[in-house]
Amino acid sequence: SSHKGRQGTVLLAGGNHHMMGAIQLAGLASLTSGAGLVKIVTQPEHLVALTQAQPELMTYPQNDLTDLLPQTNAIGLGPGLGQDDWAQALFQSILTSESSKSTPKVLDADALNLLAKQPQTQPNWVLTPHPGEAARLLGTDTADIQRDRFKAVMELQKRYGGVVVLKGNGTLVYDGKRMELCTAGNAGMAVGGMGD
Repeated sequence: SSHKGRQGTVLLAGGNHHMMGAIQLAGLASLTSGAGLVKIVTQPEHLVALTQAQPELMTYPQNDLTDLLPQTNAIGLGPGLGQDDWAQALFQSILTSESSKSTPKVLDADALNLLAKQPQTQPNWVLTPHPGEAARLLGTDTADIQRDRFKAVMELQKRYGGVVVLKGNGTLVYDGKRMELCTAGNAGMAVGGMGD
């Protein structure tokens, strides 16, 4: 008796010029993990190419964002986002929209770099920095993050809220109360696109 409308709608935002692959991989991952509908807001030149590569993906220009946000159950922001004016406008639109305030979000890649420049907190997001992004978020360097990863993930969560996944060898997941250490993973994951 179920149908796609009951399986959740994911909205992904990113895929700036020259970075369509990142948002395409995130879309494929969302479909594969069971999302009923996957909607992608990206640069206009990517709209047709994405649906030709994966017909189940629904693609939209940035102008449609206001209409899409109220229909969304989860948001992924950052794959291939970049940091130019287009990226900053998309970042701000999603994080300040009243219709997305309570929507669970995952921020990765350049969304984290933009967050470092415009710090804020939200209780319902998951931040997924690698050590370099974590360093930018905390205004320090990668060596400092790696020196005490437990301290770094706790400081990130305290400063930005939500759940923080500090990626790397011994990925740490911290929600402000409970800490988990992920011992899975391998060197084969050290390639572009694994996060997407």
